Amino acid sequence: MNRIVRHPVTSPSGPPPSGAATLPLYSPTSGAAGNSTFRVSSSGTQYIFNWDTTSVAAGCYNLVAQMKDTKSYATIVQLK
Repeated sequence: MNRIVRHPVTSPSGPPPSGAATLPLYSPTSGAAGNSTFRVSSSGTQYIFNWDTTSVAAGCYNLVAQMKDTKSYATIVQLK
């Protein structure tokens, strides 16, 4: 995995607003941001990322995992 980033979005179904900041949550060189954690499962079959949201504002976020092979996987989450 190359990195995980978050983009604030205005609703759970919309794209990030134009000019939305990219905030890295994980990078291979510096690890997980803040008190978040990232690891590979003991079986080696999945990545596990625990995002510490205690200092994150409520709202919708587009989480994007960018792989070394340039593929990206995204999901939108809503924090209340």
